[in-house]
Amino acid sequence: MKPIFSVMRWALGLTGILSLANCTDVIQVDLPDSEPLVVVDGRMTDLDPVRVKVTTTANYFSQTQTPRIQGARVSLWADGVEVEVLQEDSAGYYSGNTLAQESVNYFVRVETDENDPLLGSGTWESLSERLPRSLGIDSFYVGYLENDPPFVDGWYTYFEFRDPLGVGDKYRLRRTRNDSILDSPFDLSIFQDDFWDGRVFDNVDLPAIRLDGPLDSGTTFELEMAGISERYFEYIALLREQTTQVGGTFDPPPAPLQGNIRDRVAAGKLALGYFSVQRVSRANAAVPE
Repeated sequence: MKPIFSVMRWALGLTGILSLANCTDVIQVDLPDSEPLVVVDGRMTDLDPVRVKVTTTANYFSQTQTPRIQGARVSLWADGVEVEVLQEDSAGYYSGNTLAQESVNYFVRVETDENDPLLGSGTWESLSERLPRSLGIDSFYVGYLENDPPFVDGWYTYFEFRDPLGVGDKYRLRRTRNDSILDSPFDLSIFQDDFWDGRVFDNVDLPAIRLDGPLDSGTTFELEMAGISERYFEYIALLREQTTQVGGTFDPPPAPLQGNIRDRVAAGKLALGYFSVQRVSRANAAVPE
């Protein structure tokens, strides 16, 4: 005969399971509307004029596009002097004509007035950045890979470059396949030269870097390699960590990701986004038909 407490424990456990199985109520989570925060994203390079997007945050469960800030005054500053007021090309998107030059510290300023329906009157600035160093892409090409397990035989893209002597260089890669930018969180590609400072990826000193593959015939690619600042490198690393979550136990909790944008009126108030200055090079390749 089983002890009475064992029978009772089994019965209570079964009752709990049946209770859970019958629970079908939908739980509504009501979150209060939050005050919108400004989001300033943009960049300028030695090949591309300055571009800036100004938006705000939206409520957590919002299914609409994040609000665009129209009619703001967006200006570019170089070594503390205003050099250009950007034009608004479309809602929230601003552009100028200035290319990044050597040894110049750049920042952008965004100003809104009391008539702005979302932000009211405010002024925000990015922390200054200057062109990092980078020697750029030496070669970008397609090669056929075979008999190299565990990789599948087929066409792959490769690129070669050399790193300047002196530890501390940071890079970001952007890839475009068949005119579509690869922009998923897993495509955020950054790296640094801690372990191969001053080396050359040329299949002589070090192997060329293999990127995509195997690829269908006729696939076209553009590769952009950018030298970036250490602050921007750390920002992208955190962004990738926040956005490549897979639902695992060790995923970091979501949190606002602060870049280099600061509120000049309300010191310490959170502002989001990043304005970066990058040195870029680009190259194209295509898989044979």
